[in-house]
Amino acid sequence: MQTNKNNFKVNGELFLTKIDEVISNISCQTEILQKIMDITIEAFNCDRAYILYPCDPNADSWSAIERSKDEYPGVCNIGQHLLMDESIITICNILLKHDGVIAFGPNTEFSIPETLQSTFDIQSQLSMLITSKNDSPRNFGIHQCSYPRVWKDEEKKLLYQIGERINKILENN
Repeated sequence: MQTNKNNFKVNGELFLTKIDEVISNISCQTEILQKIMDITIEAFNCDRAYILYPCDPNADSWSAIERSKDEYPGVCNIGQHLLMDESIITICNILLKHDGVIAFGPNTEFSIPETLQSTFDIQSQLSMLITSKNDSPRNFGIHQCSYPRVWKDEEKKLLYQIGERINKILENN
């Protein structure tokens, strides 16, 4: 078991290095964020990575920067802006009330709202709030659609570290 933890730590550090290289070598914010989503999917072997904006239950609509595996298309294939509905409001409220990375799905405190499960095939989710001094909060997260996944502490820590890098990118613009 210890070997798996050490392998994940080494691999996690490699993925963080890849992200740091993207940040250093690309100037377009949207392109940086899309590449980070690609690296995130690779790092977690998950089905979708996204940044939802705004993570505000009082907003009228929301949009996302996301990447997903072909078999699990997300919001970018549905439309750029979607109306804020009860399922997104629920996720936003949970993230706004809790610190750190939050796991949703089986064997967790928080279930995935039914509308999100059925619309986006989400079986498990990790999310965190990204706050900026100059803008509304965002929801950065990953989805596992192909099977119900129980997230490990190392995975939560890696998602948090990626989220911190995203926050710095957003604050610098």
